[in-house]
Amino acid sequence: MMIPAARLVFGELIARSKKIALLSTDAELLFLRAIVNLDGGNKIIGDPSLLLATIHPRSITHFSDKIEDAIQEWVEVGLVEIIPAEDEQGDDYIRFIEAFGCDYVDPNADR
Repeated sequence: MMIPAARLVFGELIARSKKIALLSTDAELLFLRAIVNLDGGNKIIGDPSLLLATIHPRSITHFSDKIEDAIQEWVEVGLVEIIPAEDEQGDDYIRFIEAFGCDYVDPNADR
């Protein structure tokens, strides 16, 4: 079975990242799960409970007390930034500064 070239590049970029090397094991795992769920602006919901339900729905109880610390680690090493909600009813978002080649490509961008 051949591995797509994009996956090889993604794996190499992740493996060599100095910023990811600074993360705890849990923060790294959650980061890698989040990165493949980004929207068109390299963003994902910032509410810790909703984020965890999106990226690791079968392990919510295991990571529920770790997700906020993981997000903080991502911010501290410069992998992401928090985008505040536009109003009191909205949710914060997390924008991935480095998406390691997983940047969303809109299939309708040329239209």
